[in-house]
Amino acid sequence: PGTMYLQYNTKQKLFSNEKIRQALTYATNSKELASDVLQDNSSTATGYVPTGFTNSKTGEDFAKQAGVIVKFDKTKAKQLWQEGLKELGMTKASFTLMSSDDDSTKKVDEYLQGQYEKALPNLTINIKAVPFNSRLSASESGDFDAVLGGWTPVYADPTDFLNLFVTGNSNNFGSYTNAQYDKDIHDANVTNAQNVSKRWSNLQDANKIVTKTAAMTPLYFLSENYLISSHLKGLMMGPLGQPYFKDVYWK
Repeated sequence: PGTMYLQYNTKQKLFSNEKIRQALTYATNSKELASDVLQDNSSTATGYVPTGFTNSKTGEDFAKQAGVIVKFDKTKAKQLWQEGLKELGMTKASFTLMSSDDDSTKKVDEYLQGQYEKALPNLTINIKAVPFNSRLSASESGDFDAVLGGWTPVYADPTDFLNLFVTGNSNNFGSYTNAQYDKDIHDANVTNAQNVSKRWSNLQDANKIVTKTAAMTPLYFLSENYLISSHLKGLMMGPLGQPYFKDVYWK
């Protein structure tokens, strides 16, 4: 499980406005990006937390249970954009989209730039493609407007993703903060840590908040493709997508 997303620096004037961030989210055609641009079996992002995490009590997949939290809507995107600009006292806007400089990411950059500038009036986007380590350093120091990043988990639980946007978290590069979100995560991690149902509900609420308030814009859910010989037997795939070779043999 993994999600690629556009993270916003909320300390910047433009992205301090929730409607501006929401406008970009609604202007994102995740399905087209995954199927037509990437063409690598990535899938439509329906929210922030990707598919692949299951409830230990019910067996339900977290993302599938959450459903489609946001979807492509050009009309709503334009409306929110204009309302956001008005609230900020602006008639036009520009920002720099920072990303890694690999070929796949460059395709995403160009696609987003074209789609956003077409959907949102008086918007100009500049692309800044840099080596991965430079992107990471700039992200950590808050030296960006918006950055194309992503996350894959270390452990098989939605909190691996959701903890990232808690106020003060070291990976909360955009300095997003929301009191109710922080409370939901605290309740999931502390208050209801031993109550599976209540904890799951807290996490679902947090996932909705972070997506709907556009702490980031989910772009697509990641995938990994493997070419496996028919002679290779006993290969197992772990819950986080890694291949297990312990019982592998050749026949």
